[in-house]
Amino acid sequence: MAREGKSITSIANELGVDYWVVWQHVKQVGGVAGWRAAKWIITNRLNRMARSNDPAKREQLRSEAAECVNYLYDSGRRLSRKIDRARNTLSD
Repeated sequence: MAREGKSITSIANELGVDYWVVWQHVKQVGGVAGWRAAKWIITNRLNRMARSNDPAKREQLRSEAAECVNYLYDSGRRLSRKIDRARNTLSD
């Protein structure tokens, strides 16, 4: 469905699963999960964490937010390297 261009939200709604499950699957199969989606998940998980009193639930939310932060960091580093290579190629 993602390869057909459907959004993660529409896929999650159509399958009746959580947004997180679809985002994680798209990321794992090598697709582009999207920076905006990762930012949304981080914000959502932090807001839920602030409202939750259950330590197990807070740990799960923290773990999911941390995974998205790591995804953003790794993706940014990869993009930075690609840009540096392109600049070096153009300057030669």
